[in-house]
Amino acid sequence: MNGLLIGPSKRRLLGAAAVTSVAAALAVAMVCTAPAFAAATVFRFMEDDSGGYGITNPCNGEGVAVSGTTHLEFVVVMDGAGGSHFEAHYNSQDVTGQGSQGNTYQVPTSVVQVANVPLGTEFTFSYEQRFVSSGSGGNFATTMLVHFTINADGSMTSSQTRMSTTCTG
Repeated sequence: MNGLLIGPSKRRLLGAAAVTSVAAALAVAMVCTAPAFAAATVFRFMEDDSGGYGITNPCNGEGVAVSGTTHLEFVVVMDGAGGSHFEAHYNSQDVTGQGSQGNTYQVPTSVVQVANVPLGTEFTFSYEQRFVSSGSGGNFATTMLVHFTINADGSMTSSQTRMSTTCTG
């Protein structure tokens, strides 16, 4: 398994995975403003992302150009009592990859994340994306892990995004 800490300038290279990280960051930013809400408030973000990105297959070193449409939906409910309720839906629709060595990959991904995030807590958001080869390239998976620490006063004291890739056969 390869671990990679991703800075803001490199997140764009991850395509739809970056959108998930940004949405998680926005959800945490909304949590940080929770005391300003007197009653329940709902934030909703929906997008169909048809951008592409590149990734390396850890099984054989092949570069893979990924394209297709990813549907993203995020809902954050601020409860007015200093907490939020976060729900994310992420699914790939006809997402494929074309490898530099001639292999073709299917990227079937469907993720639902639900979290309650009170102030003064840590929050971790993660998901896995599988790459299934129809050639000799070997299957692999990526795991995106986003972690935040939020103080009781609502200030975010740390955030990290980590992506790892694993050869699965």
